[in-house]
Amino acid sequence: MSYEAYANWKGWDAAEFGQFNRGEDVFYNTEVKAYLPSALSGSTVIEIGFGNGSFLGWGRKNGLTVIGIEIQPVLRERAEQSGFPVIDDLRLLEPLSADIVAAFDVFEHIPYDSLQEMCRQAGRVSDRPLSQRRQPICVARPER
Repeated sequence: MSYEAYANWKGWDAAEFGQFNRGEDVFYNTEVKAYLPSALSGSTVIEIGFGNGSFLGWGRKNGLTVIGIEIQPVLRERAEQSGFPVIDDLRLLEPLSADIVAAFDVFEHIPYDSLQEMCRQAGRVSDRPLSQRRQPICVARPER
């Protein structure tokens, strides 16, 4: 599937990259605190498929170190222009270098074989479940 026109189809305006609304604020606050019961500030969170960057923006506002992974060049460029670090692949990160690996409304876009590998890599990078909308879809544990 091609995602070349996805940002336009979603109605994501470049000027609004990284912004989040009140509902997203409440959702992210609830979701992240479930996985990080201690202080949020200073935690490192990787987001797979960051889209228009609402979670990246929320994370920055709440003192998180946020790093994004995104396949769409236009969205990667928007993130970089907004000062967010973007990487190509979880394999580029050191073991246990993140507190959480998150993915919101992303798994349905990833082929099954790639999703399995992504979950393995998430477990290498973080010992917290990979989250997608309140239900941990794959619980990734570090390889020992």
